[in-house]
Amino acid sequence: MTPRFLASALVLMLLSGVVACTGSTPQSANASKGAGGSTTEQQVAQFTDIPVPTNSHLDLTRTLVLGGRDDWNGRAVFETSWTVNEMYEFYRKEMASFGWAEISAVRAETSMLVFSRTSRIATVMIAPHGNPFSNLTSAGSVVNMLVTPSSGVGGTGAGAGSSVQSRPLR
Repeated sequence: MTPRFLASALVLMLLSGVVACTGSTPQSANASKGAGGSTTEQQVAQFTDIPVPTNSHLDLTRTLVLGGRDDWNGRAVFETSWTVNEMYEFYRKEMASFGWAEISAVRAETSMLVFSRTSRIATVMIAPHGNPFSNLTSAGSVVNMLVTPSSGVGGTGAGAGSSVQSRPLR
């Protein structure tokens, strides 16, 4: 082996160690066009209005999407290598950058976030692998995102504009 080859190999090993020690946080694969993750560019490209984490895999057997681009409804299921807490923080931050407003949030073993945007509601359920919502038993989490039309045009919640009356609890 030549000294030049050995020097190059040493530099590469040192750089690998520095990158491995820097720690990481989930990034949106939408911004990086799928680089560095197992999510393909074609799969990510269909979701222009939600963040898709890097190092995730779209589970096509459990995903059903109707429509496209910024006007789709349905369910998208992502298997990720990130923890539930990392995905919770990722979606709280990234959904806002895609124009979604947070409605409610519950942090638990299975966490849930609810967002609204124009005439749609997005419910994001994040659970660890090895639970009833996941086919995997490895470390990481599964993200179930359900996007539906909002129930009332100009209303403030379910049943807005209907004849159903509510009364306060006493």
